[in-house]
Amino acid sequence: MKKQTLLFPSLCLSVGLAIAPAYAQEGRVKANVPFKFNVAGKTLPAGEYEMSTRQKEVVLRNSQGRIVAIVLGIAISRRTSDAPGHLIFHCYAGRAQCFLWQVMFPNQEAGRELSISRLEAEAAKKENAEYVELWYIVPARRPPQIRD
Repeated sequence: MKKQTLLFPSLCLSVGLAIAPAYAQEGRVKANVPFKFNVAGKTLPAGEYEMSTRQKEVVLRNSQGRIVAIVLGIAISRRTSDAPGHLIFHCYAGRAQCFLWQVMFPNQEAGRELSISRLEAEAAKKENAEYVELWYIVPARRPPQIRD
């Protein structure tokens, strides 16, 4: 009986320690995007957006905090973890059509690269992409936790 009593707390502790690093890697940034852009098949207007990661997804929220897009992204790395966050867009036709391509989070070695949509693939057939990079990204504060 004592073995079973100790087994459950040990199991809970092991699971908790395994999950903690996953939450530590979560990134969150706010960016003021000065042009309209496409992500997840949607065209979003210029404005302030918050991007965060949730496992393999990038979640975009508008300035009111409402989720406007969720898109899968593959993990990518960079050389240093102390670099500021930035976004990279592929733009076509003089920035008339821009697509969010990469999200790099501040003070982290990893970011997310989004897959190329059909609409972007069609635009890429007509002309080469212009890479537009936004660097001045402010780390977002986490919303307050509600406790019972």
